[in-house]
Amino acid sequence: MITNLNNYLRQHSEIAKISKLIEDSALLNNEKIVENVKDITLNLNTLSGKLKVHLAAEDKFLYPELKNSDDVKTKDIATKFENEMGHIANDFAKYWEKYNFPKKIIENIENFKLDTKEIFAELSNRWNKEEKELYIL
Repeated sequence: MITNLNNYLRQHSEIAKISKLIEDSALLNNEKIVENVKDITLNLNTLSGKLKVHLAAEDKFLYPELKNSDDVKTKDIATKFENEMGHIANDFAKYWEKYNFPKKIIENIENFKLDTKEIFAELSNRWNKEEKELYIL
């Protein structure tokens, strides 16, 4: 049984709320994005911190616990998820680096909109997959 499952689920909920704020911001017209750019980058930087804490907890506790299981299927799924997360974490890090200051967003508003839609779809799919396939183990 996963230690701190409720904590992982709470973190997912917090991450989803902040992600939604950022995603909604990317749907605004360019003028509104410029008006709200400080809030957008604040949310983006807050999200980055929460993701780092969440991923560190998974790496330190969740994956080792599951990979230590006597069940081969559980071990295999945990290994698969752990390997996949590295790719997603790298994608988010690149996104964050690209847009972590207001000026970076303002200078690339159209790319910010596209990249935001893409990265948050990837993160959302990951959280849903974790909750449906990994946490039930």
